[in-house]
Amino acid sequence: MQEIVKEVLEAEDKAKTLIENAKKEVANLKNSAEQETGEKIKMAREQAQELIKEGIQKARDKADAEHKKIIDETESANALFLKENRDKIASLVKQVSKIVTTPVF
Repeated sequence: MQEIVKEVLEAEDKAKTLIENAKKEVANLKNSAEQETGEKIKMAREQAQELIKEGIQKARDKADAEHKKIIDETESANALFLKENRDKIASLVKQVSKIVTTPVF
């Protein structure tokens, strides 16, 4: 009878040891999974930030190109206007100068 009790106690001790080892392994697996998940989340955030930065830079580049294009078009239009109307402008300047310099009595 004592031998049976001894075997039961040994079996209980082995079961407790197995349960403790299983709990430790589960805890280790949980910690490992949490660490891996944390790293993946961190990487995903970094990739998202990089994509956002790239998107912002592309938008800036596009806006800068559009701005330069508009300025170039405006400068070209101004130059063309001056070229086409140079004689008229010179005539108007002479007329205004004459009016300003002629005394009125």
